[in-house]
Amino acid sequence: MAQQIIMTCENLGYGYRKDEWIFRGLNETIRSGEIFAILGPNGCGKSTLLRILLGLLPPREGQVYCIERMGYVPQHLQLEFEYSTLDMVLMGCARQIGLFELPSKANRNNALDVLASLGMEQMAHRPFSSLSGGERQLAVIARALLSQSALLVLDEPVSALDVGNQQSVLKQLQRLAREKGLTILFTTHQPQHALCFADRSLIMLAGKAQCGASAEILTEDNLKMLYHAEIGYFERELHGVCETTLAPSFSAKQKI
Repeated sequence: MAQQIIMTCENLGYGYRKDEWIFRGLNETIRSGEIFAILGPNGCGKSTLLRILLGLLPPREGQVYCIERMGYVPQHLQLEFEYSTLDMVLMGCARQIGLFELPSKANRNNALDVLASLGMEQMAHRPFSSLSGGERQLAVIARALLSQSALLVLDEPVSALDVGNQQSVLKQLQRLAREKGLTILFTTHQPQHALCFADRSLIMLAGKAQCGASAEILTEDNLKMLYHAEIGYFERELHGVCETTLAPSFSAKQKI
């Protein structure tokens, strides 16, 4: 079954000054069920590109076309009031509720079902502020899923999490893409996350955006130019399966 095109970028470019471009000439499509990663160093334009894709910032040139509703998961979520996890997730169905209406029983059941699909059903009535970092991130993802979005856009979704929670959140996103056909687009500073979880990756390199299959675009040479650091591939056997991943070198003997 052919994957449907969800989003198209045509000759996309952005810059703050007339002769300076953060990126330019980006032509890319994102398809249903695909996991798509955007990588680059600080200040390269990842957040700017994300805002353009979300429709929050107009491009300087080119167009973005998206045929599906997007659910956005920010890097950090600040809440001024104390909400239960269930109430926080129910915010995802705000478009389906009238201005002065309360969530219906069906809305609440749908929210509980989404939490259950992420293994979070036991957290529904706990204060959101009492959750761990990984649990909070999954709850925010549940809120985006409740909005019935076919495309989930996440800004560095695991940047503040420990390694165990990083794996948990990324594996849940991978499962949603594989089992539910959800399209995932996320930014990251971790090339190993893109390699292990993303079908394709886009790297923001010297004013240009290069895209390809993650295993093909995330070469050692590209990553060295991207981060000005030594990042290499290594293989290991885990539970009888040989896997390949990436890791930076932090050797004290390394010349800087």
